[in-house]
Amino acid sequence: MSPFLRAREEALKLRIELVGGQADTPVSTKDLLVHVEDILNLGVKEVPHTSGVLKGANATIRRSEGWIYCRQDYSWPEKAYLIAHELGHFRLDPDIDEDTVYRNADGFLPSSPASAYVEAYGARERDELQKNVFGRELLLPRHVARAMFISGKGPRQIAKELGLPLEVARQQVLDAVLLPPYVPKPPAPLPPPSPDQVAAINAPEKHVHVVAGPGTGKTTTLIHRVKKLIEQDNVDPRKILVLTFTNKAAAELVDRLQRAGVKGASEIWAGTFHAFGLEFLRKYYQHFGVTQDVAVADKITQLTATAKALVGVKLEYFKRTDDPYEWLPPVIDACLRIKEELVSIDDYLAKALSTTTDHDERARFRDVAAVARTYQAALQKAGMVDFVDLVAAPALAIAADRVRFSDIVDNYQHVLVDEFQDLTSAMMGLTAQLSLNAKSLWVVGDVRQAIYHWRGASLGALLGFGTRFKSAKQYNLVMNRRSCQEVIDVTVATGELHPLQGNHPLAIPECQKGPSNRSASFVQATSRPSMWKGVVDGVRSDLANGIPLRQQAIISRTGSAVAEAAKELRDAGVPVLYVGELLARPEVKDILAVIQLVVERSPRALLRVGELVTPQMTREDVKAAIEAVSRDGALQRNGWLKSETLPLSQAGHDSRRYLARRLGRSLWSTSPWDFLCELLLEQRFLLADLADNSIDGHLKRLAQWQFVYMARVGDGDRKRPTLFRLHNRLRLRQQIRDVYIDRELPPETGAIEGVRVMTVHASKGLEFQSVHLVSVDGKEYAGAEEHKTLLPPHAIGSSPKQFEYESDVEKHNLLYVAVSRAKDALSIYQSSADFRFESVAALDGAVARKILVARPGPPVFAQPPGLVRLPPAEAPTSATNEGFLAYHRCPREYLYRFGMEMGQELTPNPSLQARGLVRRVLKSLASQGRYDELASAFEMNWLAAHLPERSADPQLWEQAWAAAAAGASYLHSINGKFIEADADVRQLTVGLPWGVAVAAPGGSRLHCVDFYSGAKNYLKGQDNILGQLMSLTSTTTPIVEAELFDLSRLVRREVKPVRVTERSNATKIALGLRAGIFAPKKDSYSCARCSYSYLCPSLPAV
Repeated sequence: MSPFLRAREEALKLRIELVGGQADTPVSTKDLLVHVEDILNLGVKEVPHTSGVLKGANATIRRSEGWIYCRQDYSWPEKAYLIAHELGHFRLDPDIDEDTVYRNADGFLPSSPASAYVEAYGARERDELQKNVFGRELLLPRHVARAMFISGKGPRQIAKELGLPLEVARQQVLDAVLLPPYVPKPPAPLPPPSPDQVAAINAPEKHVHVVAGPGTGKTTTLIHRVKKLIEQDNVDPRKILVLTFTNKAAAELVDRLQRAGVKGASEIWAGTFHAFGLEFLRKYYQHFGVTQDVAVADKITQLTATAKALVGVKLEYFKRTDDPYEWLPPVIDACLRIKEELVSIDDYLAKALSTTTDHDERARFRDVAAVARTYQAALQKAGMVDFVDLVAAPALAIAADRVRFSDIVDNYQHVLVDEFQDLTSAMMGLTAQLSLNAKSLWVVGDVRQAIYHWRGASLGALLGFGTRFKSAKQYNLVMNRRSCQEVIDVTVATGELHPLQGNHPLAIPECQKGPSNRSASFVQATSRPSMWKGVVDGVRSDLANGIPLRQQAIISRTGSAVAEAAKELRDAGVPVLYVGELLARPEVKDILAVIQLVVERSPRALLRVGELVTPQMTREDVKAAIEAVSRDGALQRNGWLKSETLPLSQAGHDSRRYLARRLGRSLWSTSPWDFLCELLLEQRFLLADLADNSIDGHLKRLAQWQFVYMARVGDGDRKRPTLFRLHNRLRLRQQIRDVYIDRELPPETGAIEGVRVMTVHASKGLEFQSVHLVSVDGKEYAGAEEHKTLLPPHAIGSSPKQFEYESDVEKHNLLYVAVSRAKDALSIYQSSADFRFESVAALDGAVARKILVARPGPPVFAQPPGLVRLPPAEAPTSATNEGFLAYHRCPREYLYRFGMEMGQELTPNPSLQARGLVRRVLKSLASQGRYDELASAFEMNWLAAHLPERSADPQLWEQAWAAAAAGASYLHSINGKFIEADADVRQLTVGLPWGVAVAAPGGSRLHCVDFYSGAKNYLKGQDNILGQLMSLTSTTTPIVEAELFDLSRLVRREVKPVRVTERSNATKIALGLRAGIFAPKKDSYSCARCSYSYLCPSLPAV
């Protein structure tokens, strides 16, 4: 059981003790806590905040004295929460006399989003969070909060009536109305160890490696080991360090020890490597040049801080005029990996340069080194660290000066490490230092479950354990308690038909459960529809055989296949518990559109928000509002909400007033947490239907719950959270595809009846009665990966051969992990019609062993395509080249931008602004033939665009000027005529890109300039469309050749006319435009960069 759920249970028990039959009704905090002294024999004493008894905290409990001490300068609601928090220590930590670690009640907000993520994974912070949960539940149980909310009361009224801090009321109401009720399972007793576990538990050696295959009771063995150290060896719990990879594993360890009656279990340090590192840095903050409350930079903060710091850095390959958020993410990833491998930047650069003589590759390596130095300097200047620093910095510091840190590093007598196969070089270095003077290092891991090579985990950590520690002994856990014999047989096959088998043979597990008399099946479909029908049939068959939907899991290698599986099952009427990409869910996009409406100058978000109000706004009213705001700056942002003079219909004004009542006081600078609590909980605007108990209803509420808590934590740069910053941060997160998929669901969802769908990585550590492994392909489960261009293996302490071997092992491991999640039933599905399909050799081997039964996919009948409902729109007769390509990206984007003229907010990205400026200047000069006016035109447009002054961002100015000068020189050298040619595509006049043309045999040769994409496939598609348009230019000015000059790389490429057929892209685009077909195209790359993504697919009625 989660420690937080245990806290809620214990809080409700105490509430019953305090107020008896009133426990399920609203009780004021004064009436509740007045009974504490009589019933618990525990007094409350208020003291000055300077009192020595507090030791700098806000409250503390002295069990031996029978007192809770709290600050006297707080209001009663704050004191009530402090008292409730300390009662959590009193009830949950009966062995601890004094508590002095506490943070304020209001919010418990960490210093950054990444800090929030890491803090919950540490022993100290997790303990405090648990007591916060206890305090909230004691003062306002969720079921009471829900009843009060249903009766019409919002958090503000509830807080006032009961004497609560507003934040307590908000969190309890939010959890109560958006999460399903928790149905607790009776906690299972700690099972007695089996003989193989006993040997590992009692291992006397200093260095112990426990090989724990799937289902062999790894966690149980670890718990028994800790229990034995405390109860039999009399080890002080404070001398035990348990390092895990998940908060769930650490919390489960402590909770099960407490339930087993192990004294002092809560004093064990159990948490993740990163949480340990964070505490280490906070203790020795002065040594590392950070503040004591050091913030951890998440991915967005890493990117934005580095992009800002690169202003004064001269790069060779990457340009300041390139969008940094396109090229910088993989570079930052490379920088992090270099640190993770404990390799210096200088060593990386020297070794990377030694691998090539290519000019561009060497320039890229030098740029990576320059960015790495800039990135690290930016973090240091901001007093921040990243996730890698949390482990690498302590490891390096301890190795350099152990004496300085001896009070921590030599404190632990016994170090235990879970999931040892997933250690990175930095984690291995830290583990070695922490265990150097310890009495034992006891690690548990399985090399065949190592699936994180892609992010830096090294097989060497586990395979080299015996070499690093000469006295090490290996113990094998072989009794599988999870799976039936049929599943174990397939798992063994995937473990033996494996590149590790030669040097590291699989320890054959024994089956405790015995056979299920149901063979594992392998559905070999010849098409994806057939495969998905097989999956649906398999799920229904399992359900008919007594396996509930919540105990069935669909697992796949990729997120896209997981999303496809969820859609296919939903379409077939099978309930699925899958949130998916959070920011793409309709109920979340509704909220994002409202935020966009508040943040942006133009109210174009009315396109979606107008559909959510009463009465709904028509398209004419939406357009009228946008045009009015564009004419009058005083109406921007929320100004138009208060205007009674807008040219709207009567119904339009009613809609405006409806919004004004809900958003009128909201500003771009409003706190996201305040805004969302007001919007959803006080105004109840956009709140998901609380009466909908279908699985879709639960998912809608769950998505809103995840979004609100995600938005609650501010930016990593510690600036005050605002809606404006949240909006920009989420936009950037979408662009770099750092989206919220595979987020761990709260335990309250455990009882929801629906199939679970997830990636193989997300399934690690879980088990299900039935597993359906879908869309298997040999490329995903075998074979070497190519190393990343920016990270040649030699540069990070590896070799190409070793890299290929480890990546091949990882792919085989993914299959091993996936099939071993099954307890009673295993079904595997493939579609041989998939692009470049390859069979999975290990599965073919299992079929040959007759332990996996192959059968064909079920027949499917082709369904006629449904008719697209066309929105009423006038079919265009012409399109610009930009519009034509926009339609190719997404017809709905074309409709918003060009058909409805919704406009676009000016990008805050100076690189993109500079590119746009260069394009405008060159077109103006080319159209007039006045290339001699480049300098004055460039300077005038630069000032008008409010771009950074040359002294403030010299690289941007110099590279933009260089691009403009190169473009002007190129165009001038052509000595041609400015032209904007047209093509006739199915009676649609389509513009070609502007350029200068000269005579060529049979027509004209067009010369164009632009900043072209570096993505080869994208570029090939764009050139193909241009070639098709060239072949359809008029007979008077046919374009028979084209040369495109790239302003970024200063290279040229040729485009030739392409014959147009019925299946050509140009034909499809033209026919779609002429027919008025503007259905949205779902493409993750395009959607992530579309300024209308939060509004799509809304289309108000005319």
